[in-house]
Amino acid sequence: MRYRIVEKDAFRLIGPKARVPLVHEGVNEPMVEFVKGIPDSDYERIEELSDQEPHGGVSVTVTHDPDRREGSEVDYYVAAATSVAEAPEGMEALEVPAGTWVVFPFEKYAFPEAIQRIWLYAGAEWFPSNPAYQHKHGPELLSVEYDGQDQNLASGELWLPVEKAV
Repeated sequence: MRYRIVEKDAFRLIGPKARVPLVHEGVNEPMVEFVKGIPDSDYERIEELSDQEPHGGVSVTVTHDPDRREGSEVDYYVAAATSVAEAPEGMEALEVPAGTWVVFPFEKYAFPEAIQRIWLYAGAEWFPSNPAYQHKHGPELLSVEYDGQDQNLASGELWLPVEKAV
């Protein structure tokens, strides 16, 4: 599986936020309901705010349980990576410090199974075979673009914060 390492300056994630349970397999229904409830005007504002990688609307997950237990709460944003200083009304900002990211691209995979597969690859193969890096607590970013011909297929990137192992 392909990947790339990205050094990124500090930035903000701005968008609507909800607290939802962590779901390891299948569809996260509370997350889906949150996304469905976001007005189209908010999606348009997110697109306008996006001025850096990953571009466009980004799903952002911030875990609170270091063990990532099923059902534990996470903060979930639909946001833009941006340099804009102020969050528009109805949106929240998350400050992200400068750091290193490992980025896993995927193309035309079944969704959401693609994300579950990439997470499995990252945890079971990539991190063990790249001992110079370890997963760092922080926001995890997912950009997704659905296929125009088949809405069950998606392409995108999973961005995970990493740091040099000691």
